[in-house]
Amino acid sequence: MIGILALLLAAQLSVNASNFLELRLLRDGRERLIDELSFDLFYDNFKAGFTFATYQPETLLEFQRRSEVLKKYIEYRSGPLTARGGYFYSTFGHGLLLYAARDEVLQMDRFVDGADLRLKLRGIKGEFLVGKPRVFEEYRLREDSLSLLQAVDLAASPLSFLKVGGSFLRASDSLRYLRSDFLAGRTELSVGPLNLYFEYAKRWGYNRMLKKKKNGAADYLSLSYSGAGLGLTFEFRDYWLFGKEYGIPPSLSKNGFYLNSAMDERGFSLKLDLGLIEGFDINLHGSHLFSTEHFGPKSDLKELGGKADGYVGPLEYTLSLSYMNFEGAKDALGLDRRREIDPEATLILRLSDLYSISLYGRNRMRKDDDKKYSDIDAYLTFSLFSIIDLTLAGSKRTGDLEGKWGG
Repeated sequence: MIGILALLLAAQLSVNASNFLELRLLRDGRERLIDELSFDLFYDNFKAGFTFATYQPETLLEFQRRSEVLKKYIEYRSGPLTARGGYFYSTFGHGLLLYAARDEVLQMDRFVDGADLRLKLRGIKGEFLVGKPRVFEEYRLREDSLSLLQAVDLAASPLSFLKVGGSFLRASDSLRYLRSDFLAGRTELSVGPLNLYFEYAKRWGYNRMLKKKKNGAADYLSLSYSGAGLGLTFEFRDYWLFGKEYGIPPSLSKNGFYLNSAMDERGFSLKLDLGLIEGFDINLHGSHLFSTEHFGPKSDLKELGGKADGYVGPLEYTLSLSYMNFEGAKDALGLDRRREIDPEATLILRLSDLYSISLYGRNRMRKDDDKKYSDIDAYLTFSLFSIIDLTLAGSKRTGDLEGKWGG
């Protein structure tokens, strides 16, 4: 009998394992290391897992390398109910109040460690969560141990073309003295090829960035058209003493920049997508962001760019070129002025359904204040059997070696 029960249990139990390793060796001897080994177990309606992580920021000190169980969780799903304890990701709306997700481009991993409950009943979605925010950003772990998040998000679709939602989030310390309250409402209207999205948020109480009590507000608007071979999107945002401690409001910058950490920022962007020819697509974009002098020095950021991608037989290609001009506050990019021209290319040769070769190259030509330099990146990847990737990568800086990384 015990043997039969063991066989039945094994038949329903499955295990997934994955490992992510990134090691960067800098020319001055410093290292950047991330090694994450993850296990996930599935049984009936239950799921559980953990991630064992070893990480080291760019340092010459070996003792700063740390290893720990970074994430662990247990989850239960049954019909409209999902309950989870441990770490989890969650985003409310477009992220004005709460954005907990992993972004490889920004080298950022935001998550909440606590409890999360989600329900779906008669077209209404609800989420209730409590926990502490944690941020693993730029090879460093930052735990906001003073803050406890309590939040609720509701979303509904009363009409086939209309979606509405609202969120409330409270962040407080253990003594509930440094308390911040956030409230947001959103609506999305879709009629044929047109889509309109608007979200407005307010905050009250203690502002961690200003280190004092201060109210703020934020609004985000998106209007888009999507038709046969043509797409057009206009975005506008206005952030006033709002910040991004727990959320990440939409950035209209292609590079994800914020002026004054979204405390004082206004701007717009325009994107055009053309796919009139089979196997060939063009994307054009432009944006203009600026801040006033009410919070810190005035800043101004302009971006223009374009991308073309398509295929010729077994060869796929992506070619892009962008331009950026920044002037203003040092706290935005750490500079008074930056000009950048950024060409980028990717070629993928698919030898068969199981084998492919990828070649990537990028050359960021920059002028930071009075320093000129170029950051050159390249890699060659061999993909085997759709499950194994072997990559040779390299980076090099030419010109003024004191120029600033990032961006």
